[in-house]
Amino acid sequence: MRACYQFREQDVLEHGLAVTRAFAQVMKALETGTQPEGWRLPSWLLEPATRTHFLAALLPAETLYWYQLFHDCGKPMCRTIDEEGRQHFPGHAEASERQWLACGGAPEIGRLMRLDMAMHTANAEQMAELCRLPEAASLYLTALAEIHANAPMFGGFDSTSFKMKAKHLDRRGRQLLR
Repeated sequence: MRACYQFREQDVLEHGLAVTRAFAQVMKALETGTQPEGWRLPSWLLEPATRTHFLAALLPAETLYWYQLFHDCGKPMCRTIDEEGRQHFPGHAEASERQWLACGGAPEIGRLMRLDMAMHTANAEQMAELCRLPEAASLYLTALAEIHANAPMFGGFDSTSFKMKAKHLDRRGRQLLR
């Protein structure tokens, strides 16, 4: 995982560590109702009833830790470089699940890895299916942690890229509450 750089400055393992740290910030925000400094969590997420709902729906902390830490472990197996020198990781969520299971990892964590991109890419119709999954709240909060962990590489919290990702997750999170 150290040989595969997700971004120029960060390999896949460092990214996993950054996501676990960002998730700890999301958890602190849910527990206290306060926005981490400089972050852009949806305001509705910090309302007392919503916080209680999400905290009650979370998977066990240990499961979430291993999922978040190794969620991109399959990226080295599916890395491609286009003609302009940019790297891509087609099917990396599925590759991560396969790699995790091949190493003897727990199937429930592999499933989370396979579903990792769902909150980032789901349209409204696909989201209806995701909302029914017992992992939905955990996947959503992890997605928020991922975009906040990646914000510096997107150009910061004020960048167009970050704002687009945050807006998409805001809409998908509201669907979870219906």
